Amino acid sequence: MNFNLNLLREFPAQTCRDYCFVAPENLSSLTTPSLWSLGFNCSVIGELHKSNFVKLSVMAGGGDYFFPYIPGGVGSCVVPFGCPKGTLVITGAMNGCSLQVDAFSNHYRFFHDANGSFCNQNIHTVCRINDEHYAGPAVTHGTDSYHKIGQKIAIALENRKLYWENTLICVKGNKGNGWGIYNCGLFKSLDGKEIKEKISTIDSPLILKFGND
Repeated sequence: MNFNLNLLREFPAQTCRDYCFVAPENLSSLTTPSLWSLGFNCSVIGELHKSNFVKLSVMAGGGDYFFPYIPGGVGSCVVPFGCPKGTLVITGAMNGCSLQVDAFSNHYRFFHDANGSFCNQNIHTVCRINDEHYAGPAVTHGTDSYHKIGQKIAIALENRKLYWENTLICVKGNKGNGWGIYNCGLFKSLDGKEIKEKISTIDSPLILKFGND
């Protein structure tokens, strides 16, 4: 069943509390096969699944934007200043990656930095979100180190029964109020095919805001 994404566009924090958004599958095959692969403008579609999960997908062309996860590299896209309220910028799922935004004279460039290893902050950087910002600070559990995402999650990872990932969604606010980046965490089966449950990895869905366009 289709999900009304206007809820996310208008009330992103509350909607990310009520629902868990699942990032699109990796779409790197649709982009230029290079280390720095470009995303594209798109239409975002939401499909309601298991009452409170919303699977996101994208179609090329439209008023939203997608930038891919590129294994061993960086996916990115250009987003102009002055986007209307509710514009969405989305990327593939994150589990150790970083999201960075650089601002230039008339546009932003969004980056999905694989494992946080390839994209450096610079004088243009207005936002960088590393894994501890969406998964919580690192703690030790037994002989392993995990992010502070709860004892239940640490045990699940230790037993290798579940896989966790986070969906980061960028939503444009009112004119002059910039962008907010919101987080949803979830468990999947190890093969990634079955959604298990929503998890809370940080106190609030809103990680940070940036910009004043």
